[in-house]
Amino acid sequence: MRSILWQNLTDSGSPPCSPQMPTFRFGRVLRPLATAKGRNTRPTLKVGICGEHGGDPESVKFCHKIGLNYVSCSPFRLLTARLAAAQAALEEKQGGVIHTNK
Repeated sequence: MRSILWQNLTDSGSPPCSPQMPTFRFGRVLRPLATAKGRNTRPTLKVGICGEHGGDPESVKFCHKIGLNYVSCSPFRLLTARLAAAQAALEEKQGGVIHTNK
């Protein structure tokens, strides 16, 4: 039997091995249950993700938006992750959307 957490993380239509996080379910579960409750207990708690999700630009921006402190990824995705993190920080600071050429 699958746990409720696993079901919420994987039932969004994205397979669990997809590089892009299923953001709706992941954010709904991660932020209220793990991040917020953990920081209620220890306000200086550092929270992040590890794996291929950490190198996906959309996942990095999502993690910034929900207040995670870091992402970890494989070396070949590092530059992409750093660029996405910088864009997310600028986007938050400017209160708008940063448009990039794809």
